[in-house]
Amino acid sequence: MADILMGKVYWSLGNKKYDSYNEFVKDVTDYNNNISSKGHEWNPEKIIINGPEIIASYEALWKDEDDVLEIMIDAENKSGISMGEILFKINNQSIEFFSEASFFFEGLRKINNDSQIPMYEILIGT
Repeated sequence: MADILMGKVYWSLGNKKYDSYNEFVKDVTDYNNNISSKGHEWNPEKIIINGPEIIASYEALWKDEDDVLEIMIDAENKSGISMGEILFKINNQSIEFFSEASFFFEGLRKINNDSQIPMYEILIGT
């Protein structure tokens, strides 16, 4: 089985778009600490992707027609992407997509693709 990145980072998608990265990080930190003070891996500053960009993708088979969400995530420092950057961009760019119900972020799994930009599947639970 492929490795899952951020598999023990807890967050509910589709609730709120954030203008402030710092406010977002505080809310995710509080959320993770409330669920499990020691059973999470949330570390917003930790670089988990070595490279300048990835595409995070999710295919919604539960909608009337299959719908695909693709989010381009660029590194702020161009050398690596942190947990905080990834989840912040996924959260803010998926608000409408996940607004119909409670969807929980369950990590990212690398997808084999032909593109030069690495692609990751967004894992979702309900």
